[in-house]
Amino acid sequence: MKLITKKEFETLANIREDHCVSIYMPTHRNGEAVTSGKDALNLKNQLQKVKHSLEELGMSGAQAQEFLAPARKLQEDGNFWHHQLDGLAIFLSKGHFSYYRLPCPLDEFTCVTTSFHLLQLVPLLSGDGVYYILSLSLEKVRLFEATHYYVNELEVDDRIQQGMKEVEKYYEFERAMENKSGISSYVSNTNGQGEQRPHRKDLIEEYFRNVVVGLKKIVLTDRTPIVVAAVDYLHPIFKDCANGLNVMPKGLIGNPDEMKAKDLHTRSWEIVESHFNREMQKNRDAYGDWAGTGKTTYAVDRILPAAFNGRVDTLFIARGEHQWGRFNEKDQTVEVHEKFQYGDDCLVSRAAAQTILNSGNAYVVDGSHMPDNRADSKMTAMLRY
Repeated sequence: MKLITKKEFETLANIREDHCVSIYMPTHRNGEAVTSGKDALNLKNQLQKVKHSLEELGMSGAQAQEFLAPARKLQEDGNFWHHQLDGLAIFLSKGHFSYYRLPCPLDEFTCVTTSFHLLQLVPLLSGDGVYYILSLSLEKVRLFEATHYYVNELEVDDRIQQGMKEVEKYYEFERAMENKSGISSYVSNTNGQGEQRPHRKDLIEEYFRNVVVGLKKIVLTDRTPIVVAAVDYLHPIFKDCANGLNVMPKGLIGNPDEMKAKDLHTRSWEIVESHFNREMQKNRDAYGDWAGTGKTTYAVDRILPAAFNGRVDTLFIARGEHQWGRFNEKDQTVEVHEKFQYGDDCLVSRAAAQTILNSGNAYVVDGSHMPDNRADSKMTAMLRY
């Protein structure tokens, strides 16, 4: 199983149709809820609610049934429910059907709007969401995608160079030449276990640069944290080669080839948890410094255009809040409604999605932790300009 990628998130964010169905529900990995079919029954009930909404919006019963067929097929697949994580998100519109098994608890929520409701995916792509664990040795590379709740090894053999094999032939040739001349440029320190390091530093750097090229094709964003697990002397060499990646200053020391995924996850979370908390608090504290400069706002009609134009640096969202209305991308106007009306979208969801797609930060926090408590606001933004 894999988490949603930024490209997939972007695809969802850009879909606009008359009927975009978003379903979120908690699921269970094992136990009676799985064996008794509780989760499957829950989805069946959610689909019944959606069918009723579609009929209210003008579909006939038969049309609604046909529209929901892909999700209904999923609901009836008994094997599917034996391979769940902690939450399930389903997105369905004309010409699109996708679902994601997620490693974090989800609030049960269903809506039919003109764009997909993506708010519950935000923590997975920004704030305290996804990070990577890079198990790096001179023999092989493993890459794990992780959150607080979950770790999964990715298949990367065809995208990331595996070990020094590709550069080894150059090493052997140059070693022979240097032995003839009596000049050695090899790393001469030991790895802490009394073993001579057999590889030249420049060849290790070449190998690591190749690894970095592959990583950049996989990681969600250049802000996504990466915790490196490697023997001690390789850490500074890799950091020097990792321009454009968010490698954590502290890594895991030891032979990573002997570390199991569970241990890597437990030890790495201790590193990234403080990073996530520190980054959010830093942005929250900065809000006070930015206040009064014209670069902070809780006004929905300012936040939406700013988010779509890449001007939002950081967006704070009050947990569980929705703001229904419409945003006209062409003339940049915002229409806010107290209650949902047909044709509405959740403006908070759209602002969050565009903030992430434009490389901003989006944090979902309890209402008491919003940076501007004076405003009864569902979201607060810090603007780049």
